[in-house]
Amino acid sequence: MKYTTYNGHQLVAKNKLQEAVQHYLKGIDRILIQDNKALSEFKTNVIANIVFLNIENPRSKAIAAKWMQIDKNDWLLTGVDFCHFTIHHLKKEYHAQ
Repeated sequence: MKYTTYNGHQLVAKNKLQEAVQHYLKGIDRILIQDNKALSEFKTNVIANIVFLNIENPRSKAIAAKWMQIDKNDWLLTGVDFCHFTIHHLKKEYHAQ
């Protein structure tokens, strides 16, 4: 199965940590994920990067992000209240022309 990421709305960041997380999530918006193994690695890497950003910004309140399954094959990044980041299952096969 293939998936794509989507960075929906973003609220105004309150501190440098939230700014850093928003910048990171904007950078991984609309990425194609090829299969379930890559999806698992992608989700792990997103959480690891947010943990790293927590360490880099110790003065800000830490962000405890985790993935929540919102549909059979769709995922929502929770704990990031200032941003709506999801992973959606592609229901159709798209081919390059």
